[in-house]
Amino acid sequence: MKAVIFCVTLAVLTGCNTWSGFGRDLQHLGKSIEDRAKESPSTDK
Repeated sequence: MKAVIFCVTLAVLTGCNTWSGFGRDLQHLGKSIEDRAKESPSTDK
């Protein structure tokens, strides 16, 4: 249930009002996090 509340809050804060827009925002956010993780050296090897 907390995940649903978090997702709805994130959607409102990012200003998207459609599920397709929300999906695109999540993909963009995931990609930026993934890119940042690739750039920084991993410490858990």
